[in-house]
Amino acid sequence: MEQSHRAITCSVTAYVSTPDGPRLPLPAELHYELSAPYAVGLSLASSVGPPITWVFARELLADGTARPAGSGDVHVAPGERRHSRSLRITLGNSTGTALIDLEAAKVAHFLHRTFVLVPAGTESDHLDLDRTILALTGHTQPMSKGSSTMNPHSLPEEGPQESEDTMAVTVTAVSVISRTETEPVVLRFSYDRRQPFAVVLDMSGPSDRGNSRWSFARELLQAGLQRPSGEGDVRMWPPCRCNNRPGARLLLGGGTGTVLLDVPVRPLSGWLKRTWEAVPPGEEDAGIDWDTLLEKLLGDR
Repeated sequence: MEQSHRAITCSVTAYVSTPDGPRLPLPAELHYELSAPYAVGLSLASSVGPPITWVFARELLADGTARPAGSGDVHVAPGERRHSRSLRITLGNSTGTALIDLEAAKVAHFLHRTFVLVPAGTESDHLDLDRTILALTGHTQPMSKGSSTMNPHSLPEEGPQESEDTMAVTVTAVSVISRTETEPVVLRFSYDRRQPFAVVLDMSGPSDRGNSRWSFARELLQAGLQRPSGEGDVRMWPPCRCNNRPGARLLLGGGTGTVLLDVPVRPLSGWLKRTWEAVPPGEEDAGIDWDTLLEKLLGDR
């Protein structure tokens, strides 16, 4: 177990198999970072190429040490029968299932160290909203109008952009600084068929500091166009005519502050429609080829 003031890593042996195959040992590592306080990562050494990493909700992994937890394609549960000292992580879809067994005691100790570093319920205190605000405005404090140092060319020009695997749209939104102050900000929403459950939001920052990036569920954006959506640190509300607000409002919050963005609806909804046409709801996991993934992990073992 290694720990710094910002990260924890734990080396473990992962036993990887399919439901009908043998359990084969692989070197693995659990890792947790203060910069991503809600998540834990599991990296498995591959027989070819770099390690393969999965990211889970820390809460899911913790719940799974005591009872079966998870839904859809990811499940975590205590081991049964002859593997009673193991923790089983099941990853599966229509192409197959991968089973990963870890030593339960090591996982429990790793989780304990993460909760000492970041207690449950305090995760949002460690989200760096100052960095996001700085990326939006170039300042950590409210500014007077016209003082922004935004780099207008750090993201593509407005409109849709598409490639073989990704679909994106760039829009000019409004950052709500106070009741009387707003600033334009360039946003880029992107969707990658290879990461089908999530969307990525890049916010153009000052030219000398780069962009700020957030990732969250595609369903949150879709629901937020019609009704209040999300919880915790990422929330969205539909346009509100009664408040003369034609854009959808996106809130990004944490222990250091809050960012409010008013996003134009038409280009956002048009882009979302194209993502649903490319990967319909309920079919997000269809593109994950577990047989190929296991082959990369196990090779000639």
